[in-house]
Order: sequence, then structure tokens, then C-alpha cells
Amino acid sequence: MPTRRFCLDHLSDRDLVDALLRLNRSSRALLAELLCHLAEVDHRKLYLERGCASLFAYALEILGCSEDGAAKRIHASRAARCWRGLRTTRPAPSLES
Repeated sequence: MPTRRFCLDHLSDRDLVDALLRLNRSSRALLAELLCHLAEVDHRKLYLERGCASLFAYALEILGCSEDGAAKRIHASRAARCWRGLRTTRPAPSLES
């Protein structure tokens, strides 16, 4: 039996769309936080402590990601970590002439 949380027929059109927009914003923020944590686990090689030979294996075995999901998240987390490092070591370019 579906729970009330997933039964949305009681919501007005406006409330449904508002909730969808709020959830979308929340999911982006949550994904960004997840990627930061994944990057830090990668940096510290904490996956080794869980018996995984690689971050990819950790994402599959411990986090329960699909192979495609694991690869995408790892790629994004490493790119974000690299970008964050560049932002902290180099001054931002000026947009003024």
C-alpha cells in the first residue's frame, strides 16, 4: 500500500509544482554535498579501509551505485575537487578592463 508521502493526488496543481521545484533545488544541493564527500573519501583513500581496491569498487559495493552511476559520480567528484583546488590557488580573473 503506497504511503501518503508518495500519494500526491491530494495536492493542488500549484502545490504539486511548487513541491517539485523545491525538491529539485534540494536534490541539486544534496548531490553537490554527496560529490564533495565522495571526493574527500577518494582523497583520503578511505575506501581501502572498507576492503575496496578502488573508489569505483566502493561506489558499487558500499554505496550501491550502478556502474554507470559510479563512474559519473566519481568523474564529477574528481573534476569538482580539481576545480576547487584551482579556485583556491589562483586568483579569479578580472572581468573589468
